[in-house]
Amino acid sequence: MERRFWTCAFLALIILSMFVSLPGCMQNEDQPAETTTQPAASDETSKSPDEGYDENGYILDNLPDDLNFQNAEVTFLIWEDCPMLEFFVEGLNGEIINDAIFERNRIVEDRLGVKLNYVATLGNDTHMAAYMQKAEADLTSGACEYDIYAGYSRTAPAMVLSGHCEELTGLDYLDYDMPWWPDTLLEQCLVNDRMYFCSGDLSTNLLWMMIGTFFNKELVEQQEIENPYDLVRDGKWTLDKFIELSANKYSDLNGNGNIDNGDFYGFIIFNTNIDAFFTAAGFSALEKNNSGELIISPMLGSQRVYDLLDKLGEFCATPDVSFLNNVSIRSIFFEERALFTMDRVFIVCGKDYGNSDSIEFEYGLIPNPKYDEYQENYSTNVGHPFTMYAISKGAFDTNTCAAVLECLSSESYRRVTPMVFETAMKIKYASDEVTTEMYDILRNTVSFDLGRFYSTQTANVYQAMRTQVINNTKTFASQYKALSKVIEGGINTIMKAFSD
Repeated sequence: MERRFWTCAFLALIILSMFVSLPGCMQNEDQPAETTTQPAASDETSKSPDEGYDENGYILDNLPDDLNFQNAEVTFLIWEDCPMLEFFVEGLNGEIINDAIFERNRIVEDRLGVKLNYVATLGNDTHMAAYMQKAEADLTSGACEYDIYAGYSRTAPAMVLSGHCEELTGLDYLDYDMPWWPDTLLEQCLVNDRMYFCSGDLSTNLLWMMIGTFFNKELVEQQEIENPYDLVRDGKWTLDKFIELSANKYSDLNGNGNIDNGDFYGFIIFNTNIDAFFTAAGFSALEKNNSGELIISPMLGSQRVYDLLDKLGEFCATPDVSFLNNVSIRSIFFEERALFTMDRVFIVCGKDYGNSDSIEFEYGLIPNPKYDEYQENYSTNVGHPFTMYAISKGAFDTNTCAAVLECLSSESYRRVTPMVFETAMKIKYASDEVTTEMYDILRNTVSFDLGRFYSTQTANVYQAMRTQVINNTKTFASQYKALSKVIEGGINTIMKAFSD
């Protein structure tokens, strides 16, 4: 039976959570949390002998009730510059996500008889290499201080190529049939029957980094265009329809005779988010054959991709579209000078713009447009700044680490995800009930293309596609032959790492 990416929280939990204040967006803690192993009276996690669900209807894990690692210390090397709160907090402060993370960590320590230790270091896209060097130095020196790597999404995949990560499918305790492990991640990251990194409910940033299409509800109504929600529900929210609704909307709002950031647009976008169009159209750079081996996606050299790039390039060349390689582009949408934008959902908490209280208009959220109506499902791109987890080759005991990852993920699924998703996203920030339905579509259709994690090995093909769209050059078809040769070599490198 197909399981959902995440199970929706019950209405009672949502309503109750509305009365609790929302946490700040940023993770500022640089020191390990001081936790206790004394369980609260309501911390019962044992499975019901009949159903295996908790009192709120969430599935319980299959970890043995008597599992006890005798106060073993498990050390995480975390990226401290991740965008949103995820790993640990100093204590309870009344903010719902903060407190959920605190309780999750405390309960995991108590259930497993472990001490969670977090070592923080810079590790985002700018500092990814430094993070990897720190991890490698720990291994080669023999110190082996770090047991679990928790870094920027592309970091663990890169470390696999150097042989620094343990294979996960052969370990005890990790149960990938459980709903805290996304189906889409496992389908795409299990190669040659091996998997070395994972993510899911354990990473709050995974939820925040989903990319969707926002629209200004008031402007949609004023201009009497088709209801985007109805188009999504009817399966008619396609690229052609999106372009149709965004076209002929430009206005020289500041009257200076120039096309600039003071004007009104049909659509604005931060450059790198253009990749979300490719994912939405069902594209991935790499696929697997029937033997589980990586191959170049047949779609990559297809007329469908060429047509997609040409259509997007022509659209983005019109005055109706404004794009910029700077987050300041977001101000245009929040100042009500654009009908649509395509962005990470964390912008609704004011990320890279300001406080969410400054959003003074009704907005809607929908999935990104399909290529055409014949495409069966919507598909959601996830921004790179989320956490991918891996177990170090130098871990003191891999099965203990596996149990910790399973337990943290399980408790996150029941305690943290409902607070982040159901409360922070759906209640605090969503401006209507239909938006909550749309969030579910995004969440249940997230895509993880190995070609994005292994961008170097795939000849930076997404960048090449994005560049054609931005410059409207129509050159990708002629580039494909050369790119494909590089990608074939990259696939060999990846497959070797997934075979050793």
